Amino acid sequence: MSLTTLSACASTSTAGTGGDATTLTLAQTKSPVQLLRNEAASRLDEFVVETVNETEDLSVPCKTAEVDPLGLSRSWTSSVEVSFKPGSAWRVSIVAEDLTVSFEEQGWVASRGAPSAVTYTALKSETSAATIGFTVTTENLETATPAKLQITTKGPCVATGGAESDEVKKLESPVS
Repeated sequence: MSLTTLSACASTSTAGTGGDATTLTLAQTKSPVQLLRNEAASRLDEFVVETVNETEDLSVPCKTAEVDPLGLSRSWTSSVEVSFKPGSAWRVSIVAEDLTVSFEEQGWVASRGAPSAVTYTALKSETSAATIGFTVTTENLETATPAKLQITTKGPCVATGGAESDEVKKLESPVS
């Protein structure tokens, strides 16, 4: 299922609001969200990337425990953390901005955070129920904090059986 199809299935009134996209299952959103993360990561300049440190795929609750104590409304989240090669750390903000612009050129709308030691940019598109976020951590030699870019994609909220349901446990289990 493509991201365009994913957005066509999601309820227009709830896709970006934390409501439930009742026509989709968590399983149907997992692969498109992972593919969007991979698409974003594939746009990075391989000459500045040192390592892909951590990839995470899991479902997260869409609502607070007070509103949804069983965590029945969930969305699939997929992320990857990328470290930069020595001597390239100063480029992390530039690389993230270039990545953001590459999505804006395809119609995504970016909300950029104020530049700081950790900066977040969120992207949304009318053609996708998924969202993209880039978290940039600039290098700090005093605290030995390396320059990093985290790419996070998130699908729409869907109805599930909750965090302990067979569906969620199966989707979150590592592939053997």
